[in-house]
Amino acid sequence: LEIAMPLPPSSEFRPTAHRSAIVAICGLLLLGVVVVFGQIVRHDFISLDDATYVSKNRLIQNGLSLRGALWSLLHFHSYNWHPLTTVTHMLDCQWFGLNAGGHHAGNLILHGVSACLLFLLLVRLTDDLWPSAVAAAIFDIHPLRVESVAWVSERKDVLAGLFFFSTLLAYTSYCRKGQTAFRYLLVTLLYLAGLMSKPMLVTLPMVLLLLDVWPLRRWQPLRDGAESDRMVGLRLILEKLPWFLMSAASCAITYFGQNACMPSFERIPVAMRISNAAIAYVGYLKMALWPSGSTIVYPYPSGAASFVALGTAVAILSAISVVAVMCRRKSPYLTIGWFWYLGMLVPVIGIIQVGVQSMADRYTYLPQVGLSIAIVWTARDLLKRWPKGRSLTAVLVAAVLGLCLIAAWRQTAFWKNDLTLWSRAVDCTPDFADARIMLSEALYDRKRESEAKDQIEVARRLRPDDPRVHLDLGIMLADAGKTDEAIAEVERAVKLQENAAKTQYYLAHLLATAGRKKEAIGYLVHVGSLEPDNVMARQFHAWLLATSTPANGGDPHQAVQIAQRTISQVPEPGPDEYDLLAAAYASAGQYSKALTAAQRAKELAVAARQNSLAEKIEERIKLYEAGKPYRE
Repeated sequence: LEIAMPLPPSSEFRPTAHRSAIVAICGLLLLGVVVVFGQIVRHDFISLDDATYVSKNRLIQNGLSLRGALWSLLHFHSYNWHPLTTVTHMLDCQWFGLNAGGHHAGNLILHGVSACLLFLLLVRLTDDLWPSAVAAAIFDIHPLRVESVAWVSERKDVLAGLFFFSTLLAYTSYCRKGQTAFRYLLVTLLYLAGLMSKPMLVTLPMVLLLLDVWPLRRWQPLRDGAESDRMVGLRLILEKLPWFLMSAASCAITYFGQNACMPSFERIPVAMRISNAAIAYVGYLKMALWPSGSTIVYPYPSGAASFVALGTAVAILSAISVVAVMCRRKSPYLTIGWFWYLGMLVPVIGIIQVGVQSMADRYTYLPQVGLSIAIVWTARDLLKRWPKGRSLTAVLVAAVLGLCLIAAWRQTAFWKNDLTLWSRAVDCTPDFADARIMLSEALYDRKRESEAKDQIEVARRLRPDDPRVHLDLGIMLADAGKTDEAIAEVERAVKLQENAAKTQYYLAHLLATAGRKKEAIGYLVHVGSLEPDNVMARQFHAWLLATSTPANGGDPHQAVQIAQRTISQVPEPGPDEYDLLAAAYASAGQYSKALTAAQRAKELAVAARQNSLAEKIEERIKLYEAGKPYRE
């Protein structure tokens, strides 16, 4: 990273004077976001992750409160620690309830602001107005942005992007306007906010070091010879030591939180991970240049990559890297942009694998900015050598952005609901069983049982030992009133995946429905050990303990303990929590406490206009007044 360019005197750098143009370009960036992504305010939540993040998460639906904010700080949310993201979901629920359009609008606004911040950052760093505008516009409306913006669960992407660009802007001011303690603290706080939005920002200190090389030009010997290049580099690294420590802490927290959904190295060996990483790097590069066939999930290869595919990927990456290093003096933006791209993808490239995907569009949200910088500034330099080509260049840029806009608009339309999204996934990956399963569930939710069964049968042929196939078949059988057959299918799913809390939770429901409550309680105990923060499972466990006879596994005192703990841990206890507490007290013979809790449950149910629940609670109150527990 040695760059032999003189450090410009402080008076040489001047922010661009085109203030009116800057305002106009920011307006166009916001307009582009509205044109491409405005349709998402009419979109639904989707089943994948949106349920656990928002639509079926009662903690989030209760809105923002002090207890809720503390919970977000002290707990993982969907295997991630991102308290600021969680707080924004709570705020959305407080403002919009479960109106999906309001949640989508939040993503829309955050992405639009991030695009403007990127533009302002590039102008501030380089004083190149039009290259900055083009690079920001590519970020703004590229089809690879769709997943991050159109998916409510990816709020963490757009929120982290806002803090990422804010941090880089603050760092630019720190370097250019004076390295004061206040500016250093501002960078630190903004970076902390970014890490609390999404841990992918662990690579930000590396990006700052790249910017030190170009365009800030801090990494080079001082003119008076007081410091060597090596000493300057060491000083710049030490300057960022607190940020690297923050990054390391975030990595440790993320690893601990996501450990449960990480495939073992026996399932995906190291060699397979490395080969997939190389191919994914090239795949992301290809999709940045020609974004076709984009979908929500790209299945992990079932076996080792072919020698030709791996060799080609390594050759492409090596060739570009060699060129980037060779051009470090004359074209530093090419070097910086390329290593920005490579470096920022490291946390999600699959060496530490999370989930079943080999790639994901959302992972390119910030890394692709590096590619845009490398390509756009290279084109700018080529244009300087060919002044007569400016008109042609303007036409080409307009054509590229126009194609991006059309492709992104079309891709966004696939995210309208589960049915359109998973139909698209099946079209793109017809042999991927997961896509078939999700499409089957979407069809079944829309009462299209025959089509749903067809899809699940295709999934069973593709992957006969997939536990989700048996779980979905069990759900279909249960809804058809065939409880015993449903239990048999779900038990097969449990045997295939012993640590699947969701499957065991559903099996417990089926067993309880069949009167096998003691067995149901045993499964719920296991679910509690797998997911201690699963409030729904804990409440159902306590309900069975309270409403079952001792012969069926009932335990009034344990039911009271669990119900009391639930009341203390849920940020805003509702009628269900107090109804549970009342049943537990009554089962333990504490009828005065049961009546108090039941009256509170009824008040909350009436206030929430849950009339049917209020009527059921009223019936239970009569039992408690008569000194009788509630038994199902």
